[in-house]
Parts: sequence; structure tokens; C-alpha cells
Amino acid sequence: MAERPFQPTVTLALMTILFAVSHGAQGQSLCSKPVTPVCATIIPSTDPSAATDTGVARSRCLEDAEAFREKLGEYRQCLQESLDQAAKAVNAADSFVSCLERNEPNCRLTGPE
Repeated sequence: MAERPFQPTVTLALMTILFAVSHGAQGQSLCSKPVTPVCATIIPSTDPSAATDTGVARSRCLEDAEAFREKLGEYRQCLQESLDQAAKAVNAADSFVSCLERNEPNCRLTGPE
């Protein structure tokens, strides 16, 4: 049986999967982009005969916009944390690959805790 050549891309992909599985949900986060308030695209009625009170509509829109702004800040923070974790995981994979390339014994893929 002929020996297959070393395939670093496949090996790195497998190592990444093993790293993710071995660390489970630890450090993973799911960032949810907040929903834009409806009033951001639909102007409350200004027709005096309309059933909607424009003052109440503006007040609700303001509340929705403030909540949206707060949730956007949380979303941005979540994304930044995910990027930071991804950068640490890439560095750990780089170190692992370097260890294997140097033929060192006991190479391990360790990640950020």
C-alpha cells in the first residue's frame, strides 16, 4: 500500500473539528443581530383622520429605537468576543501545526479556556 502525501489543509480542518468537539460549547457564543424597529422605515401617520395618535406612535418609536440601539451594542460586543476567541483558536492551531512540523513529541492542540 502506497503512503499518501501529507495534506496540511485536510489535517488542519480535522484538527479544528477535533478541537471544537473536544471543547464542546465552551467559549462558543451565538450572536443575534437585533431586529430593526418597524418605525425606522415606516413613518407614523400624520393624517389627522387616521386612527393612530402620532404622539403615541413617536413615543413608542423612540422606545423601540432606544432598545434597538442598546441591543446593537450588545450584538457588537458579542461579535467582538467571538472574533477574539477565533483569533486565539487560530493561534493555537498554528502552534499545533508548528509542533507537528518540527516532529516534536506529544504535540497537543490546546485552546483558550
